[in-house]
Amino acid sequence: MTQGPDVAFRLEGDPLQLDPVAEAAGNLAAATVAAERNEPLEWRIFRVDQLDGGSHYRLAVRHPARWLDRGLERQLRQELARRCAEPPDRLRDELDTVRRGGGRVVSLRGIPETVDYWADSLWVGIGTMPPADPPP
Repeated sequence: MTQGPDVAFRLEGDPLQLDPVAEAAGNLAAATVAAERNEPLEWRIFRVDQLDGGSHYRLAVRHPARWLDRGLERQLRQELARRCAEPPDRLRDELDTVRRGGGRVVSLRGIPETVDYWADSLWVGIGTMPPADPPP
């Protein structure tokens, strides 16, 4: 899947019950934005298992014909915020309706958080050092 906007979101509550809610909110948000724009969007939903033991979620979306669409990310953020505010039972019911209707539903995938070694202070210091004098 080529790069497109991805929106991070966090849910509060029992960790065992959050995955189905995140899956429903992500699918419904992406499907709603695709329907509003009347465009064929592709999306994935991830649970990012953080190094400190916590987790958050990411909705990654792309348009198959173009990779730069700044309005898409704004629409996704707004729709995802609206969906995350809905009660979990309502989200599950809506997602079941989409499934029965033959709509696109993707499963949530868990991925580990990775360390960004380039953000280490040593590497940042090296990257900000003044350039050496050019040879004569």
